[in-house]
Amino acid sequence: MAKRRVWVWTPDGYESGDESFPVVYCQDGQNKMDKNTSWLQADWQLGRAASILQDEGVIVPTIFVLIENAGGLRFIEYADSMLGNAYVNWMCDTLKPYVDDRFRTSKRPESTFAMGSSMGASISFLAAYQRPDVFGGACCISPAFQTNTIASVLFDFEGFASNKYEKMKIYIDNGGSTKEKEVPFFDPRDGLQRAGYWWLDTQLQPSIDAMLFALESRGLTRASGRLKYIKFPGARHNENAWRRRVREPLTFILSQSEGMR
Repeated sequence: MAKRRVWVWTPDGYESGDESFPVVYCQDGQNKMDKNTSWLQADWQLGRAASILQDEGVIVPTIFVLIENAGGLRFIEYADSMLGNAYVNWMCDTLKPYVDDRFRTSKRPESTFAMGSSMGASISFLAAYQRPDVFGGACCISPAFQTNTIASVLFDFEGFASNKYEKMKIYIDNGGSTKEKEVPFFDPRDGLQRAGYWWLDTQLQPSIDAMLFALESRGLTRASGRLKYIKFPGARHNENAWRRRVREPLTFILSQSEGMR
């Protein structure tokens, strides 16, 4: 695997007790909590959002593992490919044991999640799908699902028969243009952040619809409460847009009412 930085963020109260905490493994980790390490000088302010939700009693205190991407290799490392499979196994078999040995983590799959946006969302989904022994679910924000990933789910009759999806939790959202609201080419809220792939959430809609159909066909339904999809009309494909809605995925996977610990 390519060398990379990994940051571990611990919640308020971590130092004062001996309890264990759920863990979320975040792709493109340099963009999650520090605009100075982000490639677009904009971050999700993930730690701030988690702390506010914890103080409000909405989510349980949680550890976040922020995994830097591999730079120029990002698009193939986060793909549904041999290298993507190797990355998933590295997260599961190398990084997670390292984190578990050094931090008070809840090691159950039901307390371990992957999170990412765009291609980072796709590999986060694959982590939960391929390694349910490690991950209990994934947050897929503006995901770039690939055709072979969708087909794998759609035709996974064996997984359905074995109750593979029984406890899995998957959150999916995206922005993009709708009949009521178009994605603007320029959004003043982005400040100096470049326009980037401002149109991409619209283009990704068919693959998201196909994945939702595949998941529901395999028994992971929205009605079950284990699959959630939210559409954000007019939202762009960048860190600022994802920061503005990060409360939604965190609340879905880390709700106090779920007894995460």
